Amino acid sequence: MSAEGANASRVDTPKSAVELDESRWPILIITFTAMQSDEFKGEKGDAHAHRLNEAMKSIFARQQPFGLILDFSRSQSVSSSFRRILAEFEHEQVENFTRYVAADALVLSSALQRGAYTAYMWIAPIPYPAKAFEKRADAVEWVETKLAQL
Repeated sequence: MSAEGANASRVDTPKSAVELDESRWPILIITFTAMQSDEFKGEKGDAHAHRLNEAMKSIFARQQPFGLILDFSRSQSVSSSFRRILAEFEHEQVENFTRYVAADALVLSSALQRGAYTAYMWIAPIPYPAKAFEKRADAVEWVETKLAQL
Protein backbone atom coordinates (compact mmCIF):
# COMPACT_ATOMS: atom_id res chain seq x y z
CA MET A 1 0.00 0.00 0.00
CA SER A 2 1.33 3.43 -0.91
CA ALA A 3 1.87 6.14 1.68
CA GLU A 4 -0.98 8.09 0.11
CA GLY A 5 -3.25 5.06 0.34
CA ALA A 6 -2.32 4.43 3.96
CA ASN A 7 -3.17 8.01 4.86
CA ALA A 8 -6.27 8.26 2.71
CA SER A 9 -9.49 8.93 4.56
CA ARG A 10 -11.87 6.01 4.84
CA VAL A 11 -15.22 6.06 3.13
CA ASP A 12 -17.75 4.51 5.46
CA THR A 13 -21.25 3.69 4.34
CA PRO A 14 -24.08 2.62 6.61
CA LYS A 15 -24.67 -1.13 6.78
CA SER A 16 -26.23 -1.75 3.44
CA ALA A 17 -26.42 -4.08 0.50
CA VAL A 18 -23.42 -2.27 -0.99
CA GLU A 19 -20.05 -2.64 0.75
CA LEU A 20 -16.94 -0.61 -0.04
CA ASP A 21 -13.61 -2.27 0.76
CA GLU A 22 -10.47 -0.15 0.62
CA SER A 23 -8.23 -2.61 2.45
CA ARG A 24 -6.23 -3.17 -0.77
CA TRP A 25 -6.01 0.54 -1.73
CA PRO A 26 -5.36 1.66 -4.47
CA ILE A 27 -7.91 -1.01 -5.32
CA LEU A 28 -11.48 -0.23 -4.37
CA ILE A 29 -13.77 -3.26 -4.19
CA ILE A 30 -17.49 -2.57 -4.22
CA THR A 31 -19.56 -5.63 -3.36
CA PHE A 32 -23.27 -5.82 -3.96
CA THR A 33 -24.14 -8.18 -1.12
CA ALA A 34 -27.93 -8.54 -1.16
CA MET A 35 -29.12 -11.87 -2.43
CA GLN A 36 -32.70 -10.62 -2.76
CA SER A 37 -33.17 -8.31 -5.69
CA ASP A 38 -35.73 -6.30 -3.61
CA GLU A 39 -32.76 -4.67 -1.88
CA PHE A 40 -31.91 -2.89 -5.15
CA LYS A 41 -35.47 -1.85 -6.08
CA GLY A 42 -37.63 1.13 -5.28
CA GLU A 43 -36.65 3.74 -2.71
CA LYS A 44 -34.34 1.33 -0.91
CA GLY A 45 -32.38 0.63 -4.10
CA ASP A 46 -32.25 4.31 -5.02
CA ALA A 47 -30.86 5.10 -1.55
CA HIS A 48 -28.10 2.51 -2.02
CA ALA A 49 -27.23 4.01 -5.42
CA HIS A 50 -27.09 7.57 -4.06
CA ARG A 51 -24.96 6.45 -1.08
CA LEU A 52 -22.57 4.72 -3.47
CA ASN A 53 -22.35 7.84 -5.64
CA GLU A 54 -21.50 10.00 -2.60
CA ALA A 55 -18.79 7.54 -1.59
CA MET A 56 -17.34 7.67 -5.10
CA LYS A 57 -17.19 11.47 -4.93
CA SER A 58 -15.04 11.10 -1.79
CA ILE A 59 -12.78 8.65 -3.60
CA PHE A 60 -12.40 11.03 -6.57
CA ALA A 61 -11.59 13.90 -4.19
CA ARG A 62 -8.35 12.09 -3.33
CA GLN A 63 -7.19 12.75 -6.90
CA GLN A 64 -5.35 9.41 -7.03
CA PRO A 65 -5.54 6.69 -9.68
CA PHE A 66 -7.16 3.48 -8.47
CA GLY A 67 -8.47 0.17 -9.68
CA LEU A 68 -12.19 -0.47 -9.36
CA ILE A 69 -13.74 -3.89 -8.82
CA LEU A 70 -17.51 -4.23 -8.87
CA ASP A 71 -18.48 -7.60 -7.41
CA PHE A 72 -22.02 -8.62 -8.35
CA SER A 73 -21.43 -12.33 -7.68
CA ARG A 74 -23.60 -12.35 -4.52
CA SER A 75 -26.55 -10.36 -5.85
CA GLN A 76 -29.33 -11.49 -8.14
CA SER A 77 -30.08 -8.28 -10.01
CA VAL A 78 -30.45 -4.54 -9.69
CA SER A 79 -33.41 -2.46 -10.81
CA SER A 80 -33.46 -0.27 -13.88
CA SER A 81 -33.78 2.74 -11.56
CA PHE A 82 -30.62 1.69 -9.68
CA ARG A 83 -28.74 1.25 -12.97
CA ARG A 84 -30.06 4.60 -14.25
CA ILE A 85 -28.86 6.47 -11.14
CA LEU A 86 -25.40 4.92 -11.45
CA ALA A 87 -25.25 5.59 -15.21
CA GLU A 88 -26.25 9.23 -14.72
CA PHE A 89 -23.55 9.60 -12.08
CA GLU A 90 -20.94 8.03 -14.36
CA HIS A 91 -22.00 10.40 -17.14
CA GLU A 92 -21.78 13.43 -14.80
CA GLN A 93 -18.42 12.25 -13.46
CA VAL A 94 -16.94 11.00 -16.76
CA GLU A 95 -13.89 13.25 -16.36
CA ASN A 96 -13.12 11.80 -12.92
CA PHE A 97 -13.74 8.21 -14.05
CA THR A 98 -11.43 8.76 -17.03
CA ARG A 99 -8.73 10.50 -15.00
CA TYR A 100 -8.66 8.27 -11.90
CA VAL A 101 -9.97 4.79 -12.76
CA ALA A 102 -6.97 2.84 -14.02
CA ALA A 103 -8.97 -0.35 -14.57
CA ASP A 104 -12.53 -1.54 -13.99
CA ALA A 105 -13.28 -5.22 -13.31
CA LEU A 106 -16.72 -6.73 -12.86
CA VAL A 107 -17.22 -10.00 -11.01
CA LEU A 108 -20.25 -11.78 -12.42
CA SER A 109 -21.17 -15.35 -11.52
CA SER A 110 -23.05 -16.03 -14.75
CA ALA A 111 -21.22 -16.79 -18.00
CA LEU A 112 -24.17 -15.21 -19.82
CA GLN A 113 -23.75 -11.96 -17.86
CA ARG A 114 -20.01 -11.90 -18.52
CA GLY A 115 -20.60 -12.47 -22.22
CA ALA A 116 -23.23 -9.73 -22.37
CA TYR A 117 -20.90 -7.31 -20.59
CA THR A 118 -18.05 -8.12 -22.99
CA ALA A 119 -20.33 -7.59 -25.99
CA TYR A 120 -21.57 -4.31 -24.54
CA MET A 121 -17.96 -3.12 -24.12
CA TRP A 122 -17.38 -3.82 -27.82
CA ILE A 123 -20.37 -1.67 -28.73
CA ALA A 124 -19.88 1.10 -26.17
CA PRO A 125 -16.27 1.03 -24.97
CA ILE A 126 -15.21 3.11 -21.98
CA PRO A 127 -11.95 5.12 -21.88
CA TYR A 128 -10.15 2.80 -19.45
CA PRO A 129 -9.52 -0.96 -19.39
CA ALA A 130 -12.57 -2.98 -18.34
CA LYS A 131 -13.13 -6.71 -18.13
CA ALA A 132 -15.55 -9.21 -16.57
CA PHE A 133 -14.46 -12.13 -14.39
CA GLU A 134 -16.06 -15.12 -12.72
CA LYS A 135 -13.84 -14.96 -9.61
CA ARG A 136 -12.84 -11.99 -7.50
CA ALA A 137 -9.24 -13.25 -7.16
CA ASP A 138 -8.84 -13.12 -10.95
CA ALA A 139 -10.30 -9.60 -11.04
CA VAL A 140 -7.89 -8.44 -8.31
CA GLU A 141 -4.91 -9.94 -10.12
CA TRP A 142 -5.88 -8.23 -13.40
CA VAL A 143 -6.44 -4.86 -11.71
CA GLU A 144 -3.10 -5.15 -9.87
CA THR A 145 -1.40 -5.76 -13.23
CA LYS A 146 -3.07 -2.69 -14.77
CA LEU A 147 -2.09 -0.52 -11.78
CA ALA A 148 1.52 -1.73 -12.03
CA GLN A 149 1.59 -0.48 -15.64
CA LEU A 150 0.91 3.13 -14.61
